Amino acid sequence: MNIRMGGGAVRCRISCEELEFLLTGKKLEEPLTLAGKTVLLTIDPAGESLSLIYEEGRIGLKAPVNLLRELDQKGRQKNGIAQEVGGASLSLQVDLKTYAKAGRA
Repeated sequence: MNIRMGGGAVRCRISCEELEFLLTGKKLEEPLTLAGKTVLLTIDPAGESLSLIYEEGRIGLKAPVNLLRELDQKGRQKNGIAQEVGGASLSLQVDLKTYAKAGRA
């Protein structure tokens, strides 16, 4: 999982394997240690729409399963899914390099 933030945008890029994991309804979490403190990078297959998670020690996205299915059905496509929320652009993409590794080229 890769999360990029800046310029009023948050972009999460995941692998095909991570997308398959999320489609099972399980939360994807990855610890990141910065300046001696750990923050969990999270994608949670929950909620009604794509939304930002920003809590003490945790940052990421909520992405409902129906949007994750839509992302999976799009197949190998750079844009992924995106939504404007409170003046910020949120997007979730599948890393194109992982399609060949997953046998989905």
